[in-house]
Amino acid sequence: MRELKAEGMPRNDLMPSSAKAAPAKRVTDLPGRRTANAKVFELSGGRHPAG
Repeated sequence: MRELKAEGMPRNDLMPSSAKAAPAKRVTDLPGRRTANAKVFELSGGRHPAG
């Protein structure tokens, strides 16, 4: 097991900055998942939100 040194805890480092993802674009319509009130698209990021 690893030994923890007293001077190593707690740390007050800044959080790493997160990169903002590019907005997803509609790739294709998924007619098999359509309902009477909603269409479902596959987005470029791989998600399938109803819209």
